[in-house]
Amino acid sequence: MTLTNLFPIFIPVNSQDISDKIAIEAAADGHSIPISPTFYLQKDGEIAGTVSILNMNNGMCMVSIWAHSKRVNSRDTLICLAIIENFCRMLGYKHIYMPCSTTSPYWDYMPKMGYVETNPSTKYFIKPI
Repeated sequence: MTLTNLFPIFIPVNSQDISDKIAIEAAADGHSIPISPTFYLQKDGEIAGTVSILNMNNGMCMVSIWAHSKRVNSRDTLICLAIIENFCRMLGYKHIYMPCSTTSPYWDYMPKMGYVETNPSTKYFIKPI
């Protein structure tokens, strides 16, 4: 057993073929196509989600996440968020700007994880890191 079998791993999205597979998996899971994914998550050899890290100004990045509803559990999500936040911190970002739908299972947890709602009509959150 290796760690890559225990947790989702992050793999760069570096081809149109991978992008097409991600779109198919997201649609099959009832989600829209993820915004410009930077990495995809792989768990048990299957696409399990995506992470988009988009540069903004003033030490801020926007992070958008799609997590497969059946392949990613709450423990995986917390581990992935910790990895994402640390990765962004290592890149020099001071804040993460993250969209979250009110229908997302993560909606109620955003404030508990330190994210502050920035605009009630758009449902984006920001967190200092």
